[in-house]
Amino acid sequence: MNYLYKQRLGGAEVQAWLLAKQLAKSGHQVTYIAENLNNSSKKIETIEGVEIHWIPKRYYFDILNHNIYSKTLKQISPDIIVHRYTSLYTGIIGNYAKLHNIPFIWICTDDGIPFKNYFRQRQQAIFQRSSKNVVTKLITQSYSFIRDTYKNYGMKYVTHPCVQNQDQYELLLNNFGLKGNFIHSGHEKPKSSHRADPPIILWVGNLGPRKRPEIFIKLAKQCSKLNLRFRMIGTHPDKARLDKLFSENLTNLEWKGALPLEETLTVFDQASILVSTSTYEGFPNTFVQAWLRGIPVISFGINPNEVVTKHNLGKIVDSIPEAQQAIIQYISNDTSTERQTIKQYAQQHHSIESVEKRFWEILS
Repeated sequence: MNYLYKQRLGGAEVQAWLLAKQLAKSGHQVTYIAENLNNSSKKIETIEGVEIHWIPKRYYFDILNHNIYSKTLKQISPDIIVHRYTSLYTGIIGNYAKLHNIPFIWICTDDGIPFKNYFRQRQQAIFQRSSKNVVTKLITQSYSFIRDTYKNYGMKYVTHPCVQNQDQYELLLNNFGLKGNFIHSGHEKPKSSHRADPPIILWVGNLGPRKRPEIFIKLAKQCSKLNLRFRMIGTHPDKARLDKLFSENLTNLEWKGALPLEETLTVFDQASILVSTSTYEGFPNTFVQAWLRGIPVISFGINPNEVVTKHNLGKIVDSIPEAQQAIIQYISNDTSTERQTIKQYAQQHHSIESVEKRFWEILS
């Protein structure tokens, strides 16, 4: 992994950590390499049974960590490497796995990743959203080519490719010739949950354009006359964007900002419905967190492997009125039987224990 979830709270970071912690809990020796975004002097520390090896943070030119990453791998001398991310480090890991003939498990985290020009595409999208001078564009685009070169080299030595949905499977096969193994996202089972009154309609994620948080805000406004509380968790580095999103004061909408994972899960414990407005995802952590608590998901399109509709875990909607109607139906017909069915499905397929079991099945 590139980062530890305690320093950078993203879906990939959370999934990588949960699997690492579960493997350590099962008695395996687990080490974890992460860039230290806090700039502390610690080089190695143990957290919840997992040994963390810290390397310097590199917001832009991670190639400067080439030697230290290679040295850290040699120091750890792993029997198996799991990489749940895509970066320049993919090339360094692939080279190490090739030289030492060890399993290299690569887990796809997003539908936009299985492309050979992934970093160049991403940089072009950034250019379209911001104004940069010609020299900056030339440098960053050139470096994107270097990162893609490293990544594509490393992908040649992946022994156990893993995907979250059918789209990722087909992209990985078409672009890299790799047949992905399906692995679910998982989470720890909640200790307890109790729905708040009035009901909480929850949205969790990065407030960037891809997540389309403005749809949820419009939905809250549309439902202003209903006895509901809309709650948002997440933030974005662009203050102007945040000011624009929350320029209108809605009495039924509360923006909590960025919260640590543990506090976010406490809000999940109280929620009645989760709303997703993303344009695309791999397999959202938030879906799993909701389902393990018996919470249905109302999604504006995201339905990986059609799991939402196949297993009655929520509703797929196309418009704000349709979402409003789905909310009214769920709140009006809220039954413990339906919640228990959702919870049972999640515990069977998305508990972290089931993910560990699938992990060993893939390796064997």
